[in-house]
Amino acid sequence: MNKRIQMFMAALACMCLLGSCVISVNNSENNMETSSTYPDAEQYRIGSGSASAVRELDVEWIAGELWVECDEGRDVRWEEYQEEQLQEDWKMRYYLEDSVLHIRFCQSGRVRMTNVSKRLTLRIPKTFFLDKVRLHASSADVRCSGGLCCRDFLGQTVSGNLQAEGVRCQNARVSSSSGDISLLRVHVHELDVNTVSGDLSVQEGQCGSVSAGSSSGDLSLLSTLAEKYALSSVSGDISLERSGFFEQMTVSNVSGDVRLLLSGRAGFTLRPTTVSGSFRARSPLLYQDGTYRHGDGSATVNVQTVSGDIELQLAD
Repeated sequence: MNKRIQMFMAALACMCLLGSCVISVNNSENNMETSSTYPDAEQYRIGSGSASAVRELDVEWIAGELWVECDEGRDVRWEEYQEEQLQEDWKMRYYLEDSVLHIRFCQSGRVRMTNVSKRLTLRIPKTFFLDKVRLHASSADVRCSGGLCCRDFLGQTVSGNLQAEGVRCQNARVSSSSGDISLLRVHVHELDVNTVSGDLSVQEGQCGSVSAGSSSGDLSLLSTLAEKYALSSVSGDISLERSGFFEQMTVSNVSGDVRLLLSGRAGFTLRPTTVSGSFRARSPLLYQDGTYRHGDGSATVNVQTVSGDIELQLAD
């Protein structure tokens, strides 16, 4: 059994945790058998399509790539691509239920295959504001670009990376197991993002609140504005670089360092706590009773590390 097939089997086993389908896998050399089931399977159609009356996306994808792109079109369009000819039972399925577009990787039920890595491309008009976008992928990379607008965004991957650029929404929950997450220029009121065995990066974002955690991976926020931050990491470093004002920041790390580069214009009161680590301030602060103060001290910053150092610097 080659490494690719092993990863695919593991991904299929994990898909039952991601969404509505139930999957089991049997393997014999290069031939694999899956049992993938999902509700209302008889309502699904085969292949690519388009529709204008779409307000929600519900996508579950296995192996390959999942792309969501915004363009100047008038309808939502979806199509799959693979270099080799697909058997009918492994072709993409879709079901437009009222205004909810459901897309599944293949037919429901027991399926035999040899190589099923393929790409799904969803094209969304830039003028659309969707109620909900739900993207679940296993052994597949997810990429969103072009300025997707929605109320709720849910992205989850197993053994795959997730990249999103220009997403605008009220609430976003993004998670990955054995994959990296990269968010660029996102505008989110409440952002909740977590990785396991992967790095996490948020750059040039604007958020009301950010809750971010990583396990066995680094966490980096660069030029991302928010009123409240809650950051945590295990076996990874945390780096936060921001400009502007904030209300509250809570940072905790185990077996990793914390580096904060805060705006010199923002007043805050910092309370650092370390076990088997040290605290170093590269800029002058006022110290009193275990806390460090800068400016009017209005914002609160609590930082805790175990077996990790804390470093603070003020930006001009």
